[in-house]
Amino acid sequence: MPSFHPFPKLPLELRLAIWEMTVEPREVEVRIVKPTPEDPLEVQWSHPSQWHYIDSRRCNEAMSDVPTSTRAERKARRKAEQDWPRYRPYVHMVSSTIPGVLHSCREARNHGLYQQISLDVDKKHEDHRYVWLNLEIDLINIGTSFLNYFIPIASFLKRLKLRRANTDEWWSEYEKDLLPSFKNVENIYVVCVDGFWGWGDDDVFNYEWPCPYENLVFIDEHSPMGYLEVGHLDVDRICQKIADGEPFAHDKDF
Repeated sequence: MPSFHPFPKLPLELRLAIWEMTVEPREVEVRIVKPTPEDPLEVQWSHPSQWHYIDSRRCNEAMSDVPTSTRAERKARRKAEQDWPRYRPYVHMVSSTIPGVLHSCREARNHGLYQQISLDVDKKHEDHRYVWLNLEIDLINIGTSFLNYFIPIASFLKRLKLRRANTDEWWSEYEKDLLPSFKNVENIYVVCVDGFWGWGDDDVFNYEWPCPYENLVFIDEHSPMGYLEVGHLDVDRICQKIADGEPFAHDKDF
């Protein structure tokens, strides 16, 4: 049935319940591009007006993981590249479109199914940017963007995905100390840029992960078995197999 014309005549409680049933978990890719100094620590004590402009290289780097499989996604990326506000303090870009239910009517938009979240410094700017998120169920994929950019909304996030190399000194010595700021995160997905080997050290499990260990998922996109998602205990086991020179034969090994 393409449409249900009597829908507006249903009781309000029933209509709202139906709107809520349209909400599904999404993986929302957010990319932060911020004109920062060479030393990320300077972000903590200097004003954005003192930072350098955002050059095209950094724009392209931030957009590298944004999907371009559909016409709408390609159009959105071209627009972002062409209309890039070079001197904006910082900007976040999102790969997903506005949830379809928000296009339907004012009642659906006002019901609080999604929240407008913005990380822009200049909230009075005419090109003020925001993204619609359901913070209870959406998986927020920040890629390689620094965690400190998300501190303003850290306590609201429930599901977080990030791409890191544990061999990167900035992450292992400094940035991982920001994890407790995401105190309400229930699930964390880590794409291991340096492979599982870099994440098998016991020190990783001494990090102050805000979620239970069983809710940690580590991802190796280029393992001997191809793409793998495993729990924290399996990371150490796989690393031990590598150290012992044991072959990777079947899925059952994992």
